[in-house]
Amino acid sequence: MINLGGITFAFRVMEETSASEVAVAKAFVALREVYELDAMVGELNSLPAAFPTEHWSSVHLDIRRLLDRAVRWLLSQESVSRPIAEVVAEFKPLMDPMRARLLDYLRGDDHERVAAWLAKGREWELPEGLALRWAELFESFVLLDIAKIARSRKDPVEEIAAVYYTVFNRFHADSLLERISSLPRQDRWQALARAALRDDLYSTMSDMTTAVLDATPAAGSPDARLKEWEAQNAEQLGRAKSMFDEVNALEADDMASLSVALRLLRSIVRR
Repeated sequence: MINLGGITFAFRVMEETSASEVAVAKAFVALREVYELDAMVGELNSLPAAFPTEHWSSVHLDIRRLLDRAVRWLLSQESVSRPIAEVVAEFKPLMDPMRARLLDYLRGDDHERVAAWLAKGREWELPEGLALRWAELFESFVLLDIAKIARSRKDPVEEIAAVYYTVFNRFHADSLLERISSLPRQDRWQALARAALRDDLYSTMSDMTTAVLDATPAAGSPDARLKEWEAQNAEQLGRAKSMFDEVNALEADDMASLSVALRLLRSIVRR
């Protein structure tokens, strides 16, 4: 079983989400199974005693971070009130084939980033399967959003995933996430505000993916479909780009500038 700091983890999530202890525990167990994290931790724990502790800790910490984010995501969904087995049955069949092909979906900077992490895992002499799982860990978080989209549409899940990751790369979502993560979190309210910004960004990426799927023919490639959608929304995207250029020119990010930039981006798909 994965040790997430037990009471400390549960208390922090309960405080920041207002979820009950039971809800947190159910989400924890369900997502551990959905992502098959027990197998990953088991492989990590079976490494030779000579394996450097700092490398072991890095991988373990990233597993904890993924589970922390995924638990919070699930707590925001109505599905958390259902039995654990139903939650697993809802997400795992959709996410398993996507996890198996994750590198195929990634584009540009996102693909290069995962490739760099994979190279580091190999340099550390992690087993190949474990190195790949670790390298892809954070990119796999959005599979929850993709699975949610897939449940409401007839499009093949692989097609949805390909469009989502193309949108994610085109709008440099990972860079925005890093900037949000760099914001201060000195008290509960700053932590909640930062989490809300992160949720807004993920939600906007999902809405953009749905908009591209709705507005373009399925026969096109993900890149071609995104370009066609951008052409249809050139004026609004131009305003968003200007705003992001202003934000990027700031010496330091702040909550206000990132909130305004995200609101403008969000307005393109929520008119």
